[in-house]
Amino acid sequence: MDFSLVPLVAETVSSQGVTLLQESARAQENWPNAIIASSAVVAGCALISVIIWQIFLTARKSIEVKATDEIREELRSITQRAVASSEASATELARVSQSVIDLRVRLTDIEKILREVE
Repeated sequence: MDFSLVPLVAETVSSQGVTLLQESARAQENWPNAIIASSAVVAGCALISVIIWQIFLTARKSIEVKATDEIREELRSITQRAVASSEASATELARVSQSVIDLRVRLTDIEKILREVE
């Protein structure tokens, strides 16, 4: 057996182990930075979510205000038509009442004439 390669293999393994330890140490040093970066990303996402939420709330309020204004205008129009219809009905009722009064007067006159004729 050739044991001459053993020191070379041992040196390679130890250098790889040292490299892994150095990388592990660097990785452990980067954890605070990774946590800060992750926190910043989460905070940014939360901020963007809140901004988007507020935009949608504002849009919804705008739509509701517009719908409310349209409903008010429609109610105002309906009210004006109802008032106009009521006034027209009152005018027509007054005309009909006057016609009934005229008919009563005529009927009374006809009754008087009939009594005189008898």
